[in-house]
Amino acid sequence: MFGHTLLKFNSEENGPGKLTDFSLNFAADTQGDGGLAYIVGGIFGGYPGMFYTDPYYLKVNEYAQGESRDLWEYRLKMNKAEIDYLMAHIWELKTNTFFDYYFFDENCSYMLLKIVEVAKPEWTLSDGFFFYAMPIDTVKRLDQAGAIEAVHYRPSYRKKMAGRIERLESSQQKLLRSLIEDDSNIQLVQDKDVLDAYSSFLQFNRFKNSQKPEIVKDLKKKITAALIKRAKIGGVSSFKVSDVVEKYKVFDPLKSHPPFTLNLKTGYRTDTKSFSEFKFRFALADLYNNDFGYPNYFELQGPYFSLRYLQDKKRLQIQEVNAVSILSLVPFSWITPNVSWGVKAQLTQPQHFDADNSLIFNFEGYYGISFRPSSENFHLYALSLVQTQAGKVLEKDNVALLPGVRVGSIFRLGTFAKFLLDLRGQYSVIDIFQERMRYRAEAGLSFFMSRQLELHLSQKEFSRTDRKKFISESSLNIAYFF
Repeated sequence: MFGHTLLKFNSEENGPGKLTDFSLNFAADTQGDGGLAYIVGGIFGGYPGMFYTDPYYLKVNEYAQGESRDLWEYRLKMNKAEIDYLMAHIWELKTNTFFDYYFFDENCSYMLLKIVEVAKPEWTLSDGFFFYAMPIDTVKRLDQAGAIEAVHYRPSYRKKMAGRIERLESSQQKLLRSLIEDDSNIQLVQDKDVLDAYSSFLQFNRFKNSQKPEIVKDLKKKITAALIKRAKIGGVSSFKVSDVVEKYKVFDPLKSHPPFTLNLKTGYRTDTKSFSEFKFRFALADLYNNDFGYPNYFELQGPYFSLRYLQDKKRLQIQEVNAVSILSLVPFSWITPNVSWGVKAQLTQPQHFDADNSLIFNFEGYYGISFRPSSENFHLYALSLVQTQAGKVLEKDNVALLPGVRVGSIFRLGTFAKFLLDLRGQYSVIDIFQERMRYRAEAGLSFFMSRQLELHLSQKEFSRTDRKKFISESSLNIAYFF
């Protein structure tokens, strides 16, 4: 979700270089830790950070193929003397010392900026970071310093596989699906493009199941049979990787919005009347925001807090304190049967009843599926939802458990706007209020004024827990990224 940064040293003076070039990474030596131990150690500097050098092809295999992540290469304006000086310094660091690794600031990205500064101190790349340094911030700092002279995009294996399959006619795709379900008739297939797509599909699944030896063994046999059959047919494939590059190279992460966000909102709510709200978010984006340069259809909100002033009551209150909010809506397809999921943990003011300025703990978990029916501009999702709330304003045991469903759609209006619709229905397992069913509907419209400025219009409807009319909330929000 956040990305990763590495330095690549080209063996050629011009061009993107070869796969046999070497790369430099800064990473934590975790001694095999995972889970909670890894999180705690990474946040509080519990691991030594080491510099590692590897052939670049290993990184391409790990990221672009094994993890199906895009690789963006930004060539820096450095002469041979500066590069030689930089390499001598790296040799000293690799053989003599280590640094404490911190996930938020002294991480893979920040330390590479410090490395580059050794040879180019006039760029002043590492100054002024607040709270954290994200990988994309590293590249943007270099861009702001005028250090980038060329960009080279290497699409992920997933995108290349999808590109092959999308080029097929419906009859060819039908043949491909029959091969995937039963490859016993592979010797009868004479379509080179179908065989190329089939081989690509098998390779993709081999990368995805690399930790499962038995599955990999079976896939290797199928890949070999497909390649032998393809070699007998001969001919040149109509697919070109350059077509995929042309389609996606416009989504350069350099053009994405900055991570920090200030929100100024004004609105009207039928129970508390007019309000104004201030929100500060450390990172990164929600469904309203323009995700250009980021993964499509995702929400990743790090810590944020919001303050709301109720004009009718003349009261300033804490509206939300968010720890984390993640929502991944990667679309499902027969090629890649992805699941969608999400999690949210926060302190918030209740939405379905008046708690008279009392925060409650709110946790939400999502699991379901997303679709992109026919166009990349239209997205549908359907999620199961489990919500747990705790607070003194909740009667009985001060706890609420609310399973339910969440469905919605996202429609892009070109590159300048986005329309959202989100519907929820939930049932209170614990009998707390008069009304045990809860409903919520939200419609929103985002206008992308620039990379740093957005305008959001929102209309929300909440069912009341006292069986009265719905609560309506209308708002206008200005989002500024920096």
